[in-house]
Amino acid sequence: MKVYISPEWMVKFSDNTFESYGFERERMEAISKELCLYLIQKGVSATVGDLSIGTDKYEYVHRNAEAKKGNYDLYICLHSNANNTKSTGPQTFHKPNDDNAEELASYILNSLHKLYTETFPNAVKRPVLPSDEYLELNGVNMPVVLVEIAFHDNKDDAQWIVDNQTRITHTIGNTIYDYIQQKNSFVFPPRPKREVYISPDNQEEYQLKGFKFSKTERERMEGFSRIICNGLVRVGISAKLGSLRVEGNEIGTKRRIRESNEMDYDLHVCIHARRPNGKLERGPEVFILPGDETARKVAQDILDELYALYREKFPDIPKGKVIETTKSQELNGVIATAVLIKIACQNDKHDIDWMSFEKWSIEMAIERAIIKNIAKLEISKQKQKQISKQAQKRSQNPNVKPIPRYYTHKRVWDYDLNKWTKVPIIYD
Repeated sequence: MKVYISPEWMVKFSDNTFESYGFERERMEAISKELCLYLIQKGVSATVGDLSIGTDKYEYVHRNAEAKKGNYDLYICLHSNANNTKSTGPQTFHKPNDDNAEELASYILNSLHKLYTETFPNAVKRPVLPSDEYLELNGVNMPVVLVEIAFHDNKDDAQWIVDNQTRITHTIGNTIYDYIQQKNSFVFPPRPKREVYISPDNQEEYQLKGFKFSKTERERMEGFSRIICNGLVRVGISAKLGSLRVEGNEIGTKRRIRESNEMDYDLHVCIHARRPNGKLERGPEVFILPGDETARKVAQDILDELYALYREKFPDIPKGKVIETTKSQELNGVIATAVLIKIACQNDKHDIDWMSFEKWSIEMAIERAIIKNIAKLEISKQKQKQISKQAQKRSQNPNVKPIPRYYTHKRVWDYDLNKWTKVPIIYD
């Protein structure tokens, strides 16, 4: 089953919200993105609706059209409620005369009410209701459920949403997942175990001075990398943050390469910022090794996600391209599929402020792209070349003992001999 998630879009209906809660549209978009990531990690095909639509009450037709075109099976609307500042609790609405929508709406309300009563044990459960007032519910021919998580004009409810955002997301996600399993009478096959190595920049000398949010590139990229690593772990992906020992450029890079190759990671992600190179270039860019089509798919998705976010703030900056390079020691040294992300220019005040204010959104953008691709990674070009060399040697010498299909070597830096050495490994 495919799930379409439609967060609130009407900013003007966010009156009486509290400072910690923010606007309803922004809060629901954040929850929708997190729900989408959570469902994808559980094996469910999910998409968040177009976030660029306007604030008019009839803009829902764009979401309806997008869902119809994509042939989705479930349509989930995420909102927060408002009434008289005294109403409380979650509530769900469903498409009238639709038993499937009513069933799912009931399941979601039961789950959310159970979570809600952990904080407010005396809360009265609100009813599940069909509705003709919400036009979005009736614009598609699939089961539609509208979830009012709680009341944003009630201070306690608004704070409950803020404090329990991840738990709310997982509660809704698990309910949808269980419902789909029940309807399909099968269990989704587990995704293959994949591991990601996150490598922030390790140089100290590059620093932007004179701006309010000035940090060295190393400090800023380590901050991004920690958030990305924690975000991937939160949704069940095995991720490791590279060594943060202060060793300078060359020694630190060799240590990262050694760590990545010894543990046989599937994806190696370098997190950097753009540096001044004679002319000021702004915006994100992503680098890969020449000819690595697997890395290109990952890099293109990362670039698309980052530029979609970047253009919300700077619509006139042209979109960059995925760049092939052989100059990166780290990209050349690792066996895993590798990409090098340069988030924005660290010598431009606007880019620096963007990286500071949009830190969590940037992390989510990179995380979405990684989750989208991690389960579909193929054997990298480097591994394929090593496998081909081994096959060629066997064909030239028939007396060589046969070896498994995915036999190759890890390149490991030997600090005692001060050179690269090979360690035989087998890829299952």
